[in-house]
Amino acid sequence: RDCLLSRGLGDVYKRQVLPGQGLTVGNTLRRVLLNDLKGISVVGAEIAGVDNEFSTLPGVRESVVEIFLNLRDLVFTHYTPDEKEPPSQGELEPGAKPFAAAQLKKDLSKLPISSFPYVVRAGDLDSQDFKIVDPTQPVATLLSPEAAATFQIYLFLSVGRGYQSWKKLPGVPQIMGQRFFEDFTPPTRSHTGTTFPIDAIFMPVKRVNFTIRENLGEGEYIYFELWTNGSLHPLQALRSAAKVCMKVMGACLQCVDLQPSLTDDLAVSYTHLRAHETRGNL
Repeated sequence: RDCLLSRGLGDVYKRQVLPGQGLTVGNTLRRVLLNDLKGISVVGAEIAGVDNEFSTLPGVRESVVEIFLNLRDLVFTHYTPDEKEPPSQGELEPGAKPFAAAQLKKDLSKLPISSFPYVVRAGDLDSQDFKIVDPTQPVATLLSPEAAATFQIYLFLSVGRGYQSWKKLPGVPQIMGQRFFEDFTPPTRSHTGTTFPIDAIFMPVKRVNFTIRENLGEGEYIYFELWTNGSLHPLQALRSAAKVCMKVMGACLQCVDLQPSLTDDLAVSYTHLRAHETRGNL
């Protein structure tokens, strides 16, 4: 994973601000970078033959819980127009249905015996909507051809912000035993089983540092240092964070634009109040 950090690391230079504004701007952008940027994460999974998260799969080294933890760490990003034009399913918003899907793109039972134990990696998964950032991320280790013949996995992907426990994901039934993604049944599904929701880590930015340097006569300079998970370039992350701040400030600006009408209403109320006081004195 070090290569992802080195690709996702960038020192971002920002223009000077007025004295005293550096800390305010830096803290605001840092909080937005860590909490408010959209990301893609696995929010649910189905594994053939698994009825509960404490099950074990014959011929698979990892437990089901370990497989779920590996799936939670998978990093996805959007396809660029030059790479692939995914089928249109509408923009995926946090908590929206249908979800995007991913599953194995090849039949593992046809692997030669010499390839075992075989590590199923993120590169073995295929999604029509999103692209794998690091194809080498491990998912599970198959110890025999028999295990490869029965190993089937199906993932549900969604877009969201921050970290969300599976209990707080929109649409998750609180009564155990009900299905989580009952409304999503794409035709490409080759098997059905129990769907398990997974804690979602949507955050594309992993770490943010910033320093403030004063320059007499010119103001303050803010230097940002960003680490991402590889799905987003640091410059793009900073640009997105700035857009979020502008959107929030735009809402405040709309309230300010209503001030003239509010001022007129206050002036009318004050006039009526003075007239009432004058009549009372008479």
